[in-house]
Amino acid sequence: MPEVFISYGSVDRERVLEIIEQLQILGIDLWFDRYQIPGGVSWGGEIARGIKDCRLFMLMASNRSLESENVRNEIGLAAHYRKRFLPVWIEESVEYPEELLLTLQRIQYISAVRDFAAWKHKLLEALSVANIMLPDTVPAAGAPGGRSGPTIKIGTSLLHLLANRRPQERRFLDELRSHVMNRPHRPVFFFINGEQSQSVDAFISRLKLYTIPRYLSNLNLGGHVEWKHIPWPDPGSNSRADITQRMNDYHVDVRLELDLDSSSPSTDIVRRITDCRNPVVFYSIADGEKWRPALRELLSKLIVFWSELPDVPTTYPVILLVAVRSQQRTGLSNWFARRREPIQSMLSSIVASLQNDNLRVVLLPELGNVSLADAEDWVRSVVESMDPDSIIRQLRELFRQHDLTPEQMIPMERLLPLLQSILLPANTLRGS
Repeated sequence: MPEVFISYGSVDRERVLEIIEQLQILGIDLWFDRYQIPGGVSWGGEIARGIKDCRLFMLMASNRSLESENVRNEIGLAAHYRKRFLPVWIEESVEYPEELLLTLQRIQYISAVRDFAAWKHKLLEALSVANIMLPDTVPAAGAPGGRSGPTIKIGTSLLHLLANRRPQERRFLDELRSHVMNRPHRPVFFFINGEQSQSVDAFISRLKLYTIPRYLSNLNLGGHVEWKHIPWPDPGSNSRADITQRMNDYHVDVRLELDLDSSSPSTDIVRRITDCRNPVVFYSIADGEKWRPALRELLSKLIVFWSELPDVPTTYPVILLVAVRSQQRTGLSNWFARRREPIQSMLSSIVASLQNDNLRVVLLPELGNVSLADAEDWVRSVVESMDPDSIIRQLRELFRQHDLTPEQMIPMERLLPLLQSILLPANTLRGS
């Protein structure tokens, strides 16, 4: 379900639609009744589910809208589910009715009576506090949420999302297809590994923004995906210390992300996943070097936790992702690395030893560095330009100036400045 629920009164529809247009341009994942409720479906049930599953309840507040019984009911339901509120005042002064004072009085509001540019930064701050992730995308006109062939405005901060990761994506999609066809009621677990300079985090973002939604849509499983970020436990000063407690922290975070009590049984986890009525992805990013002494034990416990989860009675897949970042190799670290088991090798042995009938565990190919050929392929397939060959010629020249051979593999973080020096910060790219 979308992360931000929009509550408003019909009397303010025209003004709210103006704001919605600006929010969609930012790429915010919205629940808005005009787009989210199909014909022939119960309005009350869909609205209740939208509120229950959202991360942020955004109230478009005016004095007249707060007189609406529907708006008051939505506020009451959001308070019942303990949702985070963000009041957006669309007129100069709003007086909260007495019955809403307890819920709204102490919450900082945003004044939206001026042009969007005047309050945009406050909105972005509020979304950041609420952990709402904003993709750097611009949906095509007339395509709410970018569902119908979005045009993507991409800045230099997202270039690394588009590095050639075909070996990883092919394996991921092949395994996901097999899982959906054969074992849809069980979770499927993916491990990803690579150095920080190879954009491990960005590969997760690429899966989130492009790969998984597009693929599940092709399987007629809907374009919406529920993403649940489960923070990886902090190893502290001793990563061997109290593994059980650290694993308990992970269990609690899974339940909290599903709006459950920390002591809820596993059957409640299944119920909440089923209630989502969308594919669900639980993902974490771990520092493999910090956790090295206890990585095998911790990941083993993690796999056991999901293996013991009861069957999920839905055709929508439950996908588990853990990205394990390894240390960037330098001359000194290469010398030490020869004396230690590589992270990828460690993960491979863990996966081989813990395969069972209840959970399919997949280790994707290790993320590698990229070459000039990868960069050229990126330009041809992604960058919209009247003259892509000119961009490629400039890129080759920059490789030569930096004493890089066309066959040399370099980290994405080194390739990025070369690409950024050629491309403007807001090139128009094809939507995936």
